[in-house]
Amino acid sequence: DDLWVVSGKWMQQLIADINFADYESRMYFDRQLRKSGLFDRLEEMGIEDGDTVSLDGYEFEYQY
Repeated sequence: DDLWVVSGKWMQQLIADINFADYESRMYFDRQLRKSGLFDRLEEMGIEDGDTVSLDGYEFEYQY
């Protein structure tokens, strides 16, 4: 439906290194996801604005 689940060792390591309470750390997280091609792949698969993305338990709303 509107829940996209992504997991993997690389993702677990990235999430462990992020301080989600810190703005710069969250921006680093976003840059790493974009550099990895994750968002491009989700878009190819049909993700839409407002869908929920779950990355090893960390959830956020996808916005293009």
